[in-house]
Amino acid sequence: MNKLLFIRFRLNHYRCDLSPLYFVLACVLTLIVYVAGESFASFFTYSDGQLYATAYELIEGQYPADAYLSFTLATGSAEPISFLFFYIFSQFVNIFVANTLLNVALILAIFVLLRKKSANLWCWAPFVLTNFYILLLGFGVLRLKIAVLLLVLSWLVEDHRMRWALILAAVLAHFQMILPLAVFLADALVARRHTVALKCVAVLAIALIFAQYDAIREKVIYYAGEDFTPPYKLIVLSLISLIILDRYKMALIMFGVFLPASLMVGDGRLNIIYFILIVHEYLCFSRRYMYKSIVIVLCAIYLSAKGIDFSQSLLGGFNFFEE
Repeated sequence: MNKLLFIRFRLNHYRCDLSPLYFVLACVLTLIVYVAGESFASFFTYSDGQLYATAYELIEGQYPADAYLSFTLATGSAEPISFLFFYIFSQFVNIFVANTLLNVALILAIFVLLRKKSANLWCWAPFVLTNFYILLLGFGVLRLKIAVLLLVLSWLVEDHRMRWALILAAVLAHFQMILPLAVFLADALVARRHTVALKCVAVLAIALIFAQYDAIREKVIYYAGEDFTPPYKLIVLSLISLIILDRYKMALIMFGVFLPASLMVGDGRLNIIYFILIVHEYLCFSRRYMYKSIVIVLCAIYLSAKGIDFSQSLLGGFNFFEE
């Protein structure tokens, strides 16, 4: 009987059970994301979006080596996984369609993760769709969105080797994802999980840093040249993490990794990554007490209100990315 009540997905080492109602809801919400993405496609022209659109047009029809050089010159970035996404999709669809498809994949992955962690999708779907950080990922920071998608997918697989491979791929999509990798390695070190796989991942991470040292150095110098803003939002997020997370050591590790980085490159994009890590940690390892639920709901309401304001800013033609 249970086999009739659930739709079961199996892909390699990943399995998720979705009831028909949840499956239909996920499909409807995914359709909403696609339609909304198509409606807002013309607004994917601000700040980073302009750079990505230019790079996307430049690499279309070029040989891979020439395309990679054009991508690097146009975006100032050298992450190979992001380049592969640009290069493959540029051969078939324009950047607006590619961005919309990526939005759909990210939202669907988030819904599956919420379901896998026993969160109520009916309750949290409106907050996900209007979340400020999710909307920022949807309309601007394309490389980071690719990296976040890979990170979320890493949490959906059960095989540890595949999980670490996806996390490393996320680093190769956006170098700031080296921070979540550092958090995971530090957590494993504190918990004394010194496996061969972890040691290999640590060696590969160090090798990646050295291989892309010049690109990382240029990014740090670029961000250091901008006006310094104290990382107040990151500090607030860290305080929230201490309230809602059971693993205080993990909360302190995240803060200890992200704070120095925010002082060097600013906390703009780091807040998105930090927020996602906190939510995942809460879903996986924290007990659901009432006071924690109240804090989570208040944060969700605030970020949704800010997300709605962001959407209105897009419709009004305001360049929120350069505020």
